[in-house]
Amino acid sequence: MKKIGLPKNSFMKTTASILVLLIGIVPLCGCYDNRDIEDTAYAIAVGVDKDENTGSLIFSFQFTNPLTTGENTDPQNKSVNNISIDADNIFDGLESVKRFIGKTPSLSHLKLIVFSKSITNSDGYLKNICEDFININDVRPETKICIASTDTAKEYLYGVNPSLEES
Repeated sequence: MKKIGLPKNSFMKTTASILVLLIGIVPLCGCYDNRDIEDTAYAIAVGVDKDENTGSLIFSFQFTNPLTTGENTDPQNKSVNNISIDADNIFDGLESVKRFIGKTPSLSHLKLIVFSKSITNSDGYLKNICEDFININDVRPETKICIASTDTAKEYLYGVNPSLEES
């Protein structure tokens, strides 16, 4: 009489291949690149100026200051925080902001990019800066671009205080 069943070699191969598949699938599940909202600073506007003395760029970031829900908020509480950084390009500016505020800056909620008049008059600056912004994956195509009506983009952003909706 013949025994019916799988030979031991086949059973071991099946078990080993299932184990390898499970070990390979587990790292692919979940949110490996998630960012906590508390550890992220969301910029809603960026101003770009040129320092006439040094020739470097000045990036002015306007970050949202989220209101805490369920608490009484101070009416004097500003809805935005403005930070200005000297940098050679937007990538260096974002790294400097990250070190300065201790949070990862995100441009995913960026609504406005403001350029100063001196940037628009400079040869090639505007094109290079716009290309840098295009290369950032977080910046949406709907982001508005404008030229500051004031002398600098920094003055323009510091003069704007947008109001946030409360739920």
